[in-house]
Amino acid sequence: MGGVPLGAYAQAATQVQAQVQAQADVQAQDAVRSAWVFVARRGWHIDIGFAAADLEPPLNSLAAQFPGVKYLFFGFGDQQYLLAKSHNAPVLLGALWPGRGMLLATGLSAPPQDAFGAAHVVLLAVTPQQLHDAQAYVWQTLNEKSAAKPAARGPYDGSLYFAAAPK
Repeated sequence: MGGVPLGAYAQAATQVQAQVQAQADVQAQDAVRSAWVFVARRGWHIDIGFAAADLEPPLNSLAAQFPGVKYLFFGFGDQQYLLAKSHNAPVLLGALWPGRGMLLATGLSAPPQDAFGAAHVVLLAVTPQQLHDAQAYVWQTLNEKSAAKPAARGPYDGSLYFAAAPK
């Protein structure tokens, strides 16, 4: 008898079962991925953003500073550098040493792809827990006392600087 060995059928059945299980796992993960995090390249730095409707307490309290926005983005940087009138060599070098930090918050009414360019925006599908954790991280970087009052106007329309928590 020159047929296919029984072991080959068993191995094929095991592979099919593994593929079906893997597909079911992916579908289950997709079912819980109900939120989005945006990552935007803004020239020399990167911002992380959220739909305003997805903001959770306490981070959603910042949305009051940006009435009517649909998205809120956050960037991080050195206070001395960000607030400098000119970015000359001493200011650039000073940013290399540890110093006080700032958050740049930018509110958008238009979709991020329109504001930053589609080539500069990545949309990440996340679970509700991952969304919560990302927002908690952003909030923890803020000096909670400064969250109610911005430190300065930001460089873009609809942007504000907030003091970062000291480390």
